[in-house]
Amino acid sequence: MLAYYVQHIELERRYQQRATVIARDLMRDIDNVEGALVSTSGVHQALSVLDASQFSGFSRALLSAYPHIGSLYYLPVVSDASRDSFEENVSSTRFQPFVIRRMTSRGRIEHAGRRAVYAPVLHVEPLTAANVRLVGVDLLADDELKPAIQRAIVSGKVTEASVTNAARFGGERASLMLFKAVYFGFFPPRSDRGREAQVQGIYMARLPLEDMLQALLLPGESVVLERVSREAPKQSVASVSLPGESVNDGWGTRAISKLIPLRLLGDEYRLHTLYQPDRPWFLMRSALGVLLVGTLLSIAAISLWWIRRRARLAAQAAADRVFAEKERAQVTLYSIGEAVITTDARGRVEMLNAAAERLTGWRAQEVVGKNIRDVAALVRESDKQPLPSPFERVYSRGEVLPETEVLLVRKNGETIAVTETATPIRDRNAAVSGAVVVMRDMSHERELIRHMTYQATHDALTGLRNRHAFEREVLAQSSNVLFVQF
Repeated sequence: MLAYYVQHIELERRYQQRATVIARDLMRDIDNVEGALVSTSGVHQALSVLDASQFSGFSRALLSAYPHIGSLYYLPVVSDASRDSFEENVSSTRFQPFVIRRMTSRGRIEHAGRRAVYAPVLHVEPLTAANVRLVGVDLLADDELKPAIQRAIVSGKVTEASVTNAARFGGERASLMLFKAVYFGFFPPRSDRGREAQVQGIYMARLPLEDMLQALLLPGESVVLERVSREAPKQSVASVSLPGESVNDGWGTRAISKLIPLRLLGDEYRLHTLYQPDRPWFLMRSALGVLLVGTLLSIAAISLWWIRRRARLAAQAAADRVFAEKERAQVTLYSIGEAVITTDARGRVEMLNAAAERLTGWRAQEVVGKNIRDVAALVRESDKQPLPSPFERVYSRGEVLPETEVLLVRKNGETIAVTETATPIRDRNAAVSGAVVVMRDMSHERELIRHMTYQATHDALTGLRNRHAFEREVLAQSSNVLFVQF
């Protein structure tokens, strides 16, 4: 009997630690998805136009890298004044008419009445039957999602909303919806009113919350996640349990519980964890002391081996996930059409994508570790005077550099007209830890302008100056002559 209670106390101590691990892993998974949404909004800002193929490309890579994301949606923000033209423009690019609709609380889809602002689903991945059904549905008209969408627009941060009836959104169990707004312009406005006026659209990620919790549990464990709100009573968001061995005898064990407060994306939650331990098989009423001690030592050794093994597997899995995420991020940067160069905190090149290799004439293997001013030297177009490197300007100002037209000195000494912009990379302490430099080749545009200018001033048949150009030159010469006589 004494050994039983000693074992139960030890189980309580261990499960208190185990419950903390469950809460920590849940918050880690949600934080990872939050970071993925922020990165997605950054890719969106770098794209001039977001079409279905571009959305499908980076969404599939994102869903593969973050298996906790069940679906990814893009919702453009449309005013009532532009609703008709928006529906017409989208319909012209698709096989069937696009109409903004609304979803009732029972999941029935009907035509949407006139509202001041809409947020219809335009793109979705994966293209399941349930997700395709949501295309055109105005989620800003959904009472469960509207407050979180509005907070995301005004704050510019990632917000969340819990949905218990996820069947409306292609899920079978409770889901957590995360929202991140994107804005017109290269960087978002700083004020709430400015963000509300310049919002372009919203990215929404659906997280199957109960599936995420079930992946964290072991047999005999159960959890209940509740939302804590001052305006309303506590709301149960998700409840998951993994049954263990059912035992009912004179040596029955007591359940072990723990209540952990959580703060997910600014909202208060409570995680109730419960563990019903199995009956220790070695506790027998007539067991010998030697056998009991030997059994305890054996179980302790096995438990220690199992915990260490799980720790090694978890560490290896975490390292594999980090490596896979890094590889996917590099593939995404390499697929962008603009030249992208990233640097560290000292201005040394860390990565060049394929477009940057073609533009600068350098191969990535040749320049990694070199200072960016030795790889992408910039000069002023008017007087060919050298300009500070984009990293030096970002580091000194600590803010995004606007797009500027300059000349890039390539590896072979040639110069080429480009537009360049740079964005600082910040660490957790908001210190500049590097920069992302984006350059776009302007030589084709310059050649087109020169060609059009030549055609406007020369005869197409003879190649000589045309009448208008000749008259302008005569007037200019006449003005010079008159000035000298005077």
